[in-house]
Amino acid sequence: MGRGNKEVEKKLFTESVKFATPEQLFYVTNENRYFAYWPKGLDGEKSTFQSR
Repeated sequence: MGRGNKEVEKKLFTESVKFATPEQLFYVTNENRYFAYWPKGLDGEKSTFQSR
């Protein structure tokens, strides 16, 4: 992923928190850790606003 893409992602999340909660935007682990992407090998239930 190029540098520009990282900036686009940061802006997306920064703008998104204006109308959505962090719990809707991120995966939340049982330990209340927030991830934009669910790490491989991490156990726990995966649920987000965009679940499919």
